[in-house]
Amino acid sequence: MRSSTAAARPGGFGDWLPGAAAARRALTAALVERFEAAGFQLIDTPTVEYADTIQRGLGAVAQDELFRFMDADGSMLALVGERTVSVARTVATQLRRGPFPMRLCYAGPVVRNRALLGGRRREALQAGCELVGDADLSADAECIALALQAVDSAGVPDIQVDVGHAGFLPALLAGAGVDGASRATIGDALAARDLVAVEGALASTAVGAAEHALLLRFPALRGGRELLDQAREGLQADAPLRALDDLDRLWEMLRARGLADRVQLDLGAVRDWNYYTGPTFELFSGDLGFPLGAGGRYDNLLERFGLAQPATGFVVHADRCHDAIVRSAASPRPRMAGGLRIAIPTGVLFSDACALLRDSGVAPDLHPESFERRLQITAGDHEVITVRPTDVPVYVEMGACDCGIVGKDVLWESRRDLYEIADLGFGRCRLVLAAPEGSPLATGAWPAPLRVATKYPHAARTFFAGRGDGAELIRLHGSVELAPSAGLSDGIIDIVATGATLRANRLCEVEVIDESTARLVVNVASMKTRSAAVGRLATDLRRAVETHG
Repeated sequence: MRSSTAAARPGGFGDWLPGAAAARRALTAALVERFEAAGFQLIDTPTVEYADTIQRGLGAVAQDELFRFMDADGSMLALVGERTVSVARTVATQLRRGPFPMRLCYAGPVVRNRALLGGRRREALQAGCELVGDADLSADAECIALALQAVDSAGVPDIQVDVGHAGFLPALLAGAGVDGASRATIGDALAARDLVAVEGALASTAVGAAEHALLLRFPALRGGRELLDQAREGLQADAPLRALDDLDRLWEMLRARGLADRVQLDLGAVRDWNYYTGPTFELFSGDLGFPLGAGGRYDNLLERFGLAQPATGFVVHADRCHDAIVRSAASPRPRMAGGLRIAIPTGVLFSDACALLRDSGVAPDLHPESFERRLQITAGDHEVITVRPTDVPVYVEMGACDCGIVGKDVLWESRRDLYEIADLGFGRCRLVLAAPEGSPLATGAWPAPLRVATKYPHAARTFFAGRGDGAELIRLHGSVELAPSAGLSDGIIDIVATGATLRANRLCEVEVIDESTARLVVNVASMKTRSAAVGRLATDLRRAVETHG
């Protein structure tokens, strides 16, 4: 019997059909041609590496996104998820005698074993450059300029470059005298782009006034050369000031290359602090919700393979560049000048979301009945669309909307890459572990094995992992309150507002896991390319929340 998957393809992998396939190949060829014209020599590395090689280059965390398999001799192999480590391995072994500095470029597919979320690719085509053996900032300026020129030559319109420094935020925290545990908490929140958590962590941590002010402005720490002078005010520690000095010199080099009008300094940029060691950058287009390319200095990587050489480089995502060109050519209905496209959720948060947008002056005439049978309307300078609550993060991450209003409970499960920039206060509820009244679980005697029914498996796994307890999670999509009485589970993890539904089903709260309110979330690219409009929106909404409670 033929398998039902015989004519299907795995999720996250796509077929490139005639026309699109040729355009994609031509775009990649244009990138490589520009690299070679700049003096970078083409190198090909395999699509398969030893898993240990990748771990040595990127750390144990990278193992989570590898497609791994076993060789005939028992060795663990993996498909590469990026190509810089492969180039570093090659330089440290076959090319270790130089001459340095060495300029290499590449193009090829990469594969990542990412969660199957709609719209995300697990296979992609990348092209990039590595400049090995030059520690001077002029090498970083060379790579930034080349990345921009290459993407321009490939036909991608309206590119903006955001330049940051991987050492600035860690140095800012360390220089402020923040203890190690608090530094880790704030760093994790910054890495997760969760500004609400950053504010909460700062409120309970002793931080110097200058550092506190800068961290609260994250990720609005963006601008031109003047941003560096503003950031220096009040700072005393040497390390963050050195990072600012690096950016100052790099800015002058880019200005001398005629790029000042296309470069934004971004002190709030968060990249892998265990990998990057100096300046970093990302390429954005207003036509796509994801970075088109990224790069930076990684002076410690080659030493992990036995060759101590500084290095900097970048990668361009060819598939995303193709998407940006196609989307620009399709010319969808343009967004209003200075306005944003905002997603708001149907359901319990709908009326309050409309009220907040109205009371803040963002959409003065917006009422729930404004939509009637429409799902998208113009409201003031903005467009507002209504979607299911679980779809808000999807629309925002994929760039269909610049920002959205959504409950924190939805964000726990969505695992989308977004900025979470404001707690809007309404829609308050809590995630709880509940059990039948009088049951062993309700009285503190947790059965083993413990079975728990929930609509929030990701949050539940995080909760039990934090306790060090094991539990069998049963994912349901309907009324989880029925699961214990039907014998399906010992308890439930669910969202509770008043607790009336629990009481009606003779359930009691065992433990409050977390609290949820409505949040303002922003697309990663929109935070960069529409930063002024996003900043105004966040300010107006926060002011309305404070005024109206």
